[in-house]
Formats: sequence, C-alpha cells, structure tokens
Amino acid sequence: MFHSYTMFEEKRRHPRFNVTGRVDAADLCIFPGILLDLSLDGCRVRFPIQVTVNPDEEYQLKLKFSCDCISKSLTLLGRPAYVKTSDSTEIGFQFLRSPDSPGLKDFIEEYTNLNNQDPYSEYSVNLNNAVKFYDGNVCLSF
Repeated sequence: MFHSYTMFEEKRRHPRFNVTGRVDAADLCIFPGILLDLSLDGCRVRFPIQVTVNPDEEYQLKLKFSCDCISKSLTLLGRPAYVKTSDSTEIGFQFLRSPDSPGLKDFIEEYTNLNNQDPYSEYSVNLNNAVKFYDGNVCLSF
C-alpha cells in the first residue's frame, strides 16, 4: 500500500536535501528519472512517462548527481513508498541496505560540507557531531 502525506503530516527520521541528478532504474523505466531530493532514508524521483510500479519490488537505483563539485554515483536498492502519476510518474523510494549505503552517508556529509552556508547556525540542533546544512530555505540538521 502506498502512502500520501501532506507537508504537515510528514514524519521523517532524516532531513531531505534538494539534491538533483539522474536516476537510472532499468527494471522500472527505459528513460532516466530526475532526482528531486535525497535523504539517508530515501529519495524522490520523477520519471518522464507513466510507469507501472510494484510496491513489493526492490528496484536498483543508479544515482548520478548533477553537482559539478562531486563526481560520485551510487547504486542503491529502493522500495517504492509512494507513487503519484499524471503525465509523468513521481516515486518516493525507501532505501534498503545496499553495498553503497555507506557511500550515501559519505556523499551527504561531503555535499553538506561543500554547501555549508548556514547563517542560522545558532538555531540548528547539533547532536552527536551532526552535520549542518542550509538548503536556501530551511536550516536542517541530522
């Protein structure tokens, strides 16, 4: 079963980052998707066409980030958590344990270090050496 949450109902364990890039999921769509955001728990991807999604399937996701300063790509397993379809298909994936899971954590740390522009640092929570990130709108800590 897929879930749909509004901004006020959403409960997340890790903050979401507005990281863009390309996502290849060959078992799901012949066209690459656009990475809309990313967290340690999952990501949101928009595919340019309607696709059929099996909620019980695990999909291999190859993420290539558009940030010029970081030339990493990651291969992660993801299970669909929600699907929104119109002319395109937007899918929220929950990441499963993958060989590149440690690389995801490293990428987020590197990305936040390269974009450490937190003018509101006194309002950020810093627990257990948490990494701070300012996405242009909201100060996030994890």
